[in-house]
Amino acid sequence: MLCLPFTDVGVLRNAFFMGAVFTSLPIPFISDLYGRKMVFEATLVLTIIILFVIYLMTDYDWSLFLVGALGATFPGRVIVGRLFYIEYTNPSKLDFIMMINFFMDSIATFFIAIYF
Repeated sequence: MLCLPFTDVGVLRNAFFMGAVFTSLPIPFISDLYGRKMVFEATLVLTIIILFVIYLMTDYDWSLFLVGALGATFPGRVIVGRLFYIEYTNPSKLDFIMMINFFMDSIATFFIAIYF
């Protein structure tokens, strides 16, 4: 990564957000059709697989594709996932659960920024 031109590093950084933008509308619609739990669990499993492959990947082109795919799972984890646990969480514990979720998202974003 350190040997790549700045433009290639910038494209790699933007691939995540491009994947998230392109799937931010269809994934919530699919979750309404097939159920939030299935879509949420599928995106979690895909996220784990993609992160594992990204960790092992050394090729720039595949890394670009995988980071975009990771961004494509983002709406399923965030939009659908938050709706899913809001529906099934006790209202008295919802504030605490939301705080933990936002904290974990912030930590994950921080480490992703450090890695890339």
